[in-house]
Amino acid sequence: MTILGIETSCDETSLALVRDGKEVIHEFTHSQYDTHRLFAGVVPEFASREHVKNIGILYKELVGEKTYDAIAVTQGPGLSGSLVVGNVFAKTLSLLQDVPIVGVHHVLAHMYAIQLSMDIEYPFGIILLSGGHSVVTLCTGPLECAVLGTSIDDSCGECFDKIAQYLGLDFPGGALLEKHAKRGNAEAFSFPIPLVQGKDFSFSFSGIKTAVVHQRKKFQQISECTSEDIAASFQAAVGKALKGIVDRIVERYGSIPIVFCGGVAANQYLREVLMERVSVPMPQYCTDNAAMIAGLGYHYVKSERFMRWDAPIFTRDETFKRFV
Repeated sequence: MTILGIETSCDETSLALVRDGKEVIHEFTHSQYDTHRLFAGVVPEFASREHVKNIGILYKELVGEKTYDAIAVTQGPGLSGSLVVGNVFAKTLSLLQDVPIVGVHHVLAHMYAIQLSMDIEYPFGIILLSGGHSVVTLCTGPLECAVLGTSIDDSCGECFDKIAQYLGLDFPGGALLEKHAKRGNAEAFSFPIPLVQGKDFSFSFSGIKTAVVHQRKKFQQISECTSEDIAASFQAAVGKALKGIVDRIVERYGSIPIVFCGGVAANQYLREVLMERVSVPMPQYCTDNAAMIAGLGYHYVKSERFMRWDAPIFTRDETFKRFV
């Protein structure tokens, strides 16, 4: 079964064809970095306009004379205008091509992305860090997960971007901060580890962001420092937090597989820190992409969880803001 995946939740217009939930036939993604870099962040109205401009072009390039059996589109969470573009396009295609359509949960799709890179047996633990989400879950199936903990304030990816902006780096901040950190001393600062005491699987990133931006002298260990040292020390603190979460998952659940995913998982330093203990999707499947939407969409179709024509988009989901 071949699924057409459509992803427009934020600032990436992405379409992909995936066979049987695993085999990526082809994928095209248009990045909007050049559009948003002048504003040092994503401007929602501009993002939706870019989706309108590019989604039809990408569809023609991707599909051509190929056929597909169903359509999977990101239903949420995400930016409202961006989601509307993808959903209207997908529903129109569904009518024209007479194929069923499913609405895919963006966060669940990130958790599924590892299956595009390797076979991981359920159940497994998930550490998902991105620009909008920081969540730890136990996945018992493609469409089933239990939330163990989240960030109680900022997301990890947001923290990367804000600190990069403070350091005077360009947009997108997270990727440039990683490059910046390669030239720094990771032991120059002893920033607080973003773990919440008393909650086994919870993060708090606002504290370390404040420490970096407003209180760096308090945490300085050497007399001279550079912005590269700040970036490297910040990354090191996040790495320690991730290793702490891994330890807690192992302590509670034993030797189950653990997956690190989401946009932050494209960070090579963090991938290397966790290399021996976790599995990580290929970098192109860490950031927003249509392949993960189509891959998980296959399981929506098998479960007959089809989208109604009047189904609304959703910009937020409180499921991933509570603990179970």
